[in-house]
Order: sequence, then C-alpha cells, then structure tokens
Amino acid sequence: MTLCGIVPAKTGSIYFNNTDISSLPTHEIIRMGVSQSPEGKTNIS
Repeated sequence: MTLCGIVPAKTGSIYFNNTDISSLPTHEIIRMGVSQSPEGKTNIS
C-alpha cells in the first residue's frame, strides 16, 4: 500500500527509476508504471 502511495511512509524513502516517489499521489505513481499484484490468501471452508 505504501508503494502505491495509499499509506504514507513513516520513515525512509521509496525510489523508482532514480525518482523519490514517497510523497507522490497514487495517480502519479501509477502513471510511472508502478502497480501492485496482491497475492492474498484464500480462506475456503
């Protein structure tokens, strides 16, 4: 979530292509080509 700008980083920085994306809004991060593919666990009973 932090990588995509949804949850702000408390400390440190995130760099993508030599650009600090830590404080960019989500739509700008996505335009740069960053996305996430969650692998969530499935709970089947």
